[in-house]
Amino acid sequence: MEKVSLVLIVIGLVIIAVVLVSRLRLRRRNELPSEPYQRVPSHSDGFRAEPPEYDPLFAIDNAEAEQRELDKWGAVTTKVIDEPVMETPPPAPRVHVTTPPPRPQPASAPRVVTPAVPPPAPVRSPPRLADVAEHVVTLNVIAAEGQRFAGPAIAAAMARAGLEWGAWSIYHYYAQQDPHASPLFSVANMVKPGNFDPQRMDEISTVGLSLFMVPAMDGTDLASLDILLATARQLAGDLGGELRDSRRSVLTRQAIELLREQINEWRRKAQVAHS
Repeated sequence: MEKVSLVLIVIGLVIIAVVLVSRLRLRRRNELPSEPYQRVPSHSDGFRAEPPEYDPLFAIDNAEAEQRELDKWGAVTTKVIDEPVMETPPPAPRVHVTTPPPRPQPASAPRVVTPAVPPPAPVRSPPRLADVAEHVVTLNVIAAEGQRFAGPAIAAAMARAGLEWGAWSIYHYYAQQDPHASPLFSVANMVKPGNFDPQRMDEISTVGLSLFMVPAMDGTDLASLDILLATARQLAGDLGGELRDSRRSVLTRQAIELLREQINEWRRKAQVAHS
């Protein structure tokens, strides 16, 4: 029994030695890729090629792995060749666009601010003259007893009422729709000579103002009378005075209606005289 075991051990060692020698020889052959086959003597040139020995410890031989790798790359190459090749068009020529340098901007001249020039005042016409002395509508604004209207207060009240200083050195009211026509009415100083000096308004004072209108003897006279009455009331309120008629009596409603009737009568007479 002991002899049999010893024989088996010897046989095992021999097999192991043979396997190790075979692996060593195979490793050496793999280190020489230019000689995949061993050259052995042949009848033609004295040598013949033989495939290398296989390693019994590996399931896949190195030569098979190499062949499979070559077959794989061959299939890929065939696939690439069989597919249609799309020709790539040549790239379009690049056009070099030269951008001109920006023009130097001229230095901006300093901005000159021109003062606004007011439009020229329209040329005003002087007041109308009455053909008959009685054909004049007159109202008065009188200061309270013992008081006087100061010049600066008069100038401010005239400006607020839309009156302009002008011909005869007195104030006038002009219609906006026809500024070149004669004034609708005028305002004078009740104290003779009846004028005003706008450069010396702070030196004067007066007991009252006289407002007078010369009718145009047409259809606008009654409307002008209404504007005259409204302006006279405004001046009386601004200056703290009282509104009176031409005789310096209190102006009543009946007196205003009498003025309207007189204006209509004057117009009828004027139309008959010119017919």
